[in-house]
Amino acid sequence: MTKFWATLSNDILHILTNGLEEFNVVIEVGEAPNTQTFHAHSIILRARSPYFRQALSKNWARKERDVIKFSKPNISPKVFEIILKFIYSGTVNLMDKTMMEALDLLIATDELLLTELSDHVQEYLLHYEVGWLEDNLITLWRKINQYESCRKLQEYCLSLICKDPNFLFKSPDFLSLDSSLLVPFLKLDNLQIGEDGRLCRVSRHRSCYAIRFNGRDYGPCFGDKDLSMKGKFDQEGSCSCQKDDYFDKVTDTGSFKVDEYEVFKIVKK
Repeated sequence: MTKFWATLSNDILHILTNGLEEFNVVIEVGEAPNTQTFHAHSIILRARSPYFRQALSKNWARKERDVIKFSKPNISPKVFEIILKFIYSGTVNLMDKTMMEALDLLIATDELLLTELSDHVQEYLLHYEVGWLEDNLITLWRKINQYESCRKLQEYCLSLICKDPNFLFKSPDFLSLDSSLLVPFLKLDNLQIGEDGRLCRVSRHRSCYAIRFNGRDYGPCFGDKDLSMKGKFDQEGSCSCQKDDYFDKVTDTGSFKVDEYEVFKIVKK
């Protein structure tokens, strides 16, 4: 059987770029001031996306003069343009996209149930952008942690932290990471801390200094000076770090402020 996928792809894409006089869907995308109106054809959208199959049904769709209108304020015009081209042609080019555009595209594919595109974006990032992923692990985790379709990148993050926890704990963004986002990492049974076992461990003869409370004016202190919180934590310089009782520095930041904190522990059952 002879296949002419390239010709078919180009012909359908031609409908999007040159056949808009026959459109029957108007989609308002983005939030002011970055908004754009897209025209499309319901039969193609429904055929290519389970999301649009439901959104354009009689139960959901809002019609005005035989034209279906709805909005997608949570997707940027630039990302939606990529998605629309993919829906019509089955093609996508990520080489000229920034990393944040690629991640925003990935999140949009989750909402629009574009599994094939989601898998492709993740495979592209894991193949071509590993360096960026390692350098921006917390940014990546904040973006993808709650989306089931991003499982490949989630497993990559967990595997990376297992092999080298410093990607997480020594990141300059670690202290600003919400505690709820830390739980999946702290629950890892195969977390490797190295042969010297120094990660977040206090000297034996100073074990009583592991975590201390110095009074009402202090928050929880780690070591004598390793991480000290005192006074009004949300004021610059009220918290400080200086290597003392712990084998490793808690953070490379000398002084900083803390908007809020939470103390918790993981209990294995």
